[in-house]
Amino acid sequence: AEADDDGGSDGGGGGDDDGSNAAATAATAAAAAAAAAAAADEEEVEGTASSEILFDIVPAPSAAVGSSKSSPTELKLQRSELLERLQQVELALGVAPTVPAGAAEREHRTNANKFDDNDNQRLSPEEIVKMHQGGLVTEDLVRKLAENNSSFEEMQEYAQTKYMDKKVRKFSRRFRLLPATAQTIAETLWDRSAGTSYKLGQFRPMDTLPQVLGLCNVQAGSRVLLVESLWGLLAGALLERMGGLGELFLGYVNQEDGVSLVDFFGLSAAQRAPLRRLDLEQLVEGRAGDEFVAVMEGKLRLTTQQLALLQSRRAAGDQDRKALDDQLFVFDRLKRSHERRLDKRREEMRQRAEEMERIRRRGVDALVIASKYDPGALLLALFPYLAPGGQFVVYADEPEMLLDARYK
Repeated sequence: AEADDDGGSDGGGGGDDDGSNAAATAATAAAAAAAAAAAADEEEVEGTASSEILFDIVPAPSAAVGSSKSSPTELKLQRSELLERLQQVELALGVAPTVPAGAAEREHRTNANKFDDNDNQRLSPEEIVKMHQGGLVTEDLVRKLAENNSSFEEMQEYAQTKYMDKKVRKFSRRFRLLPATAQTIAETLWDRSAGTSYKLGQFRPMDTLPQVLGLCNVQAGSRVLLVESLWGLLAGALLERMGGLGELFLGYVNQEDGVSLVDFFGLSAAQRAPLRRLDLEQLVEGRAGDEFVAVMEGKLRLTTQQLALLQSRRAAGDQDRKALDDQLFVFDRLKRSHERRLDKRREEMRQRAEEMERIRRRGVDALVIASKYDPGALLLALFPYLAPGGQFVVYADEPEMLLDARYK
């Protein structure tokens, strides 16, 4: 019985110790589980908060975003809003931005408050003119205008580019080189005839000049008789068409009309070779300027006699030999000058006689009259020199003059 009691008491004491250890272990496990649960709850709460923050920043996409019924303007606005929210998310997460800084602000720029007036420009018109006339480079001037424009930064990029291009065109000194042709020269003279000495009358470059050139049918190798009072405009146009081949007889009455416009065409010596001057009175009367040669021969004869007299005085031993030598030198040079002029004039007279003979024998392919003189009288006098099948064109400022030429 004692043993049982001892054993029972020992056994009971051991059982109490084991129960105490088990309770401690259970308490520790419960505390660890509670701590783990608390940590899990805290993580869940943090995740829920983060989700709520992201959900608040980036809402769920709607079906209307990017729909086929959205206009381009609406799509741009939606894109701008998405860019802004994306920047907020990237800023909250601390990551590098996907789009450049300020992109969303640039998307919001509009031209609604843009007015094309002088109120937006801080520079006065006097200051702008002074800078422009002071030799400031166009790019620098335009940049100053953009910097002093209060609405320039609010414009869209396209509007800014358009504004800059417009100012560059306005303040740039530009010019265009045009080829020297009959059309461009006639248009220039027509536009500026009020301030020049070249008076074209009613000879319009856009319709009259092409009609005259088309009706006369002048081309390379043609033989043309021209009487004009347009300062050489038609002569240059015909030489341009002939290309250095053929003959262009420029007729005049009493004195040669000015043909200074021919120099404006920039024709080469070969292209100007067909041009020949022709006295219409000599052509009609059948002479080639013999009177001028007779005058030159008389001057040469007198000079030769005076030179012979001086030489005889020098040979006779005149006392004033120095004065005689000076006079001999002068008259000898004068004689040589007369001889050169006479030879040149004789050659011109010979060529003119041959040209007149060819005109009388063969005629000309085209007769063009655009003169200040009576067109009817000129047409009657020159019409016999037109070859069979040739073309003739008559121009006059007044229609009455053409009617008179028509019924003469």
